[in-house]
Amino acid sequence: MRGLGHETRHEVSDDRERAVRLVFERRQEYPSEWAAICSIVEKCDMGPETLRKWVRRAAIDEGQRPGVTTSEAQRIKELERENKDLYARTPVPGQLARAPGSGEDVLE
Repeated sequence: MRGLGHETRHEVSDDRERAVRLVFERRQEYPSEWAAICSIVEKCDMGPETLRKWVRRAAIDEGQRPGVTTSEAQRIKELERENKDLYARTPVPGQLARAPGSGEDVLE
């Protein structure tokens, strides 16, 4: 690692995967998941809440916890963006619009 705040996306992703894997692998060695997380963050130079959120997200993505997976959330976001674009391009009945080339307002 290059230091706090100077990691590349690849390095952060590697750190995230490693830390999450450690929590999953060593969870049974601690009285709680939080205790495992606190122990691991001391070695990984990150905040415990950050790691806790990563662990929750990984558990959802792997089907171990209920929730919307990362890929599902991404697809929902794409569909919402498409809907927004469609609504923006669809004329509202009764809305004034310019007739092409005439410079006059017409009622659609």
